[in-house]
Amino acid sequence: MRAALALAVLLLGCDVEPTASAPPRGMRVALHDPGANQTQTRSQPAGAHTWSGQSDDIVYVQMTAPVQATAQVTPAANLAGDLPDEILVFLDGAGELGDLGRRVDSSGEFAEAVLPSTFDVLIAPDGLLGRYPARLVTPVTFTPDGAGDVLDWDLPPLEFVAGTVETRSGVPVEGAIVTLYRSEEPRLPVGVTVVTESEGAFGFEVPEGRYDLVVSGPSDGSVPIPTVRTRNQALPLFQGVELLIEIPDVPVRPVRGQLVRGSGDPVAGRIRLDGVLRDLGAGGSPIPMGRYRVEFESESDGSWEIDLPIGDYTATAFPRYSSQAIGQTLSTGNKSFEVPFGVESVEDLNVVLPDATTVRIEALNPGGSPMVGARVVIRMTSAPRYTWSQITGAEGSVRGAWIGGLIPDVYDITLIPPPDEDGNPELARVQARVEILDEQVVTLQAERSDTFQGLVFGTGEEPLGDIRVELRHPDTGELHDVATTRIAGDFRGLFQGVLPR
Repeated sequence: MRAALALAVLLLGCDVEPTASAPPRGMRVALHDPGANQTQTRSQPAGAHTWSGQSDDIVYVQMTAPVQATAQVTPAANLAGDLPDEILVFLDGAGELGDLGRRVDSSGEFAEAVLPSTFDVLIAPDGLLGRYPARLVTPVTFTPDGAGDVLDWDLPPLEFVAGTVETRSGVPVEGAIVTLYRSEEPRLPVGVTVVTESEGAFGFEVPEGRYDLVVSGPSDGSVPIPTVRTRNQALPLFQGVELLIEIPDVPVRPVRGQLVRGSGDPVAGRIRLDGVLRDLGAGGSPIPMGRYRVEFESESDGSWEIDLPIGDYTATAFPRYSSQAIGQTLSTGNKSFEVPFGVESVEDLNVVLPDATTVRIEALNPGGSPMVGARVVIRMTSAPRYTWSQITGAEGSVRGAWIGGLIPDVYDITLIPPPDEDGNPELARVQARVEILDEQVVTLQAERSDTFQGLVFGTGEEPLGDIRVELRHPDTGELHDVATTRIAGDFRGLFQGVLPR
């Protein structure tokens, strides 16, 4: 059958012209289904392939057929109150496959086409954001032989737990966030997160066991309390006794400031505050009470105000996403400050966002000439992790280049050469990791590349259209090209790939 497919492709006279003869080379292939065919196909790694370098050699990529995964999710019979509005099932393919999530239907049934593989399964009432705990089932293996089996994923019996959050002096805390973790798995959330109501009250349902409870304020600092963790707590308490979680009494002070440019002009942005809280010990000396972090948006004029506990802080300000035009882009600003005892407020706390570094990114063809119309994708590797996509210029000093401001950071930069007149790539992509601290020139030069034809097909050797094909270096995983298989007619399933020499 494969020979017939090859003959069909050659006789159809594909409108691309692969290189007549080139060095053979390997590649790593991954297939991505955009969603139109998800009852028949699944995004998946397709393994290693080799192109001989000959123009008449077609690279065949077969997509693995899915199997039907079916399970019955049975909620606990003794839930206190109403059942959750929705139950989600997440399948984690352990890094080899794309994660999959799906709601169960009104009868509690989960049914989905998945790749034959082993998964970690998480059954999550309320999608990990409610009062009901999740259940982790691992490992779960789906095979073609067991495709008709219906698995039973029952949720364990639950016990209601009521509690209160208050300060040590007895003041209830409203708006605090209570999150549960299993004591034996302290890094994995149970999926129960509740917010304290008036008088500091909260309630949730969990299976009997031992838990860590973390109490914190909202991420915007609107409830200025330190984070407190209660470890290895047996739940429920004896005979329905309510759980009392006490947090330290932390004095707070209003802090007011503004984000400004180096020139002193106000500018809007985002502020993150990292601090170490302090309290007065028995002898009157300050003692550390733990770490504190909040993040929020400034007003349009750059001003900001927040109540902060007593402590030592570092303010980090991020500029808003911008067009990256020279003179408009700002860098990250930092300022250390103290919220001390004995003051009513901290005023005029200005954080300066200096001008960003001016950078020139040059794109070159394999022979060294400027590459006009190339796309340059620039990704920060640190917060705020902005990503920009720019096009190299065509005239004057920016011919084959882009000039703009970048926040000092380490960047992943991808050069995507322009396609030919038919929209097909002629040169492989170039990727580089570059540390940008000062004004500098970054040069990315494409390698001489060759084109080849490939065909994606299913288990019945039927060509599959509208499948995105990623071609990567067989060892490093560096992305060389992204193609999409043809959808219609005799060219269905066909793609043109590009590999560097």
